[in-house]
Amino acid sequence: NVILYVHYAPAAEPAPLYAAPTILYDISDDLTAFAEVEGEGIPDVVLAHHRRLVARADVVSAAGPGLADTYRQERPDIVYAPNGVDRARFATPQARPADMPPSSIEHPIAGYHGALAEWRFDFDLFADTVAKLPDWRFVLVGPVDRRVADQAARLERLPNVTLIGERSADEIGAYVQAFDVGAMWYPLNNVTAKALPMKLNEFLAAGVPSVSTPLPACIGVPGVWIASTPNEYSRALHEALEAGRSPQFAASIDDQVTRAEWSNSLQPIFDALEARDLLRGR
Repeated sequence: NVILYVHYAPAAEPAPLYAAPTILYDISDDLTAFAEVEGEGIPDVVLAHHRRLVARADVVSAAGPGLADTYRQERPDIVYAPNGVDRARFATPQARPADMPPSSIEHPIAGYHGALAEWRFDFDLFADTVAKLPDWRFVLVGPVDRRVADQAARLERLPNVTLIGERSADEIGAYVQAFDVGAMWYPLNNVTAKALPMKLNEFLAAGVPSVSTPLPACIGVPGVWIASTPNEYSRALHEALEAGRSPQFAASIDDQVTRAEWSNSLQPIFDALEARDLLRGR
């Protein structure tokens, strides 16, 4: 029994090549937000495939609680299966990357990994926070969207900011382990407000406390501090740093990381497939 996992709607085109495949359609972003984050409407090809998939898929899942609510009208039996984490990849000690700046008690590192793009990175909040914390080192690991290349270049010229560039998934764990505090610089928009960032649990799996802007999915999570302004962010970084150095920190986040492991976070999808008798040969 072939299970065709579709993350991007047009990728379902190979479905006719298989005899009666089970189709799992995982919605990761709010398609209606294209106009806000990309400056254009939903591409016709994406919208057409999305509508067919929502109607045809055996199971439709959403990676964020807000996404599940958004698409429940189209698919009442949509399953909420939150983004998870490969705990071993982030918890197993790795060698410190050679291109990371040194960390010390006097110069802690606040690190971010992910794309630098207008819709998912608040450049003003970042720059203003950096200016308030000259003794901190701020590291950004990830690709730069060409549309914000000038903004990224300005950040790179700041004396306590290091842009590492894109790294492979296998390398990211080593960088996260080298952070003293993880930082999520998301602006609030229709996409981020409904998302559950994967990096949230990746930070925690590595034993790293983090600070986030007030995304609904991040509020109330153990080991995550919430901040909206540069002053709040500066204070939260210090609080997270102090908490992360406590011997009790690991125990305080263990339940959260366990729940977020892929074997647990994907269980709602397995349950939905099993309820439809679609796990033959599992």
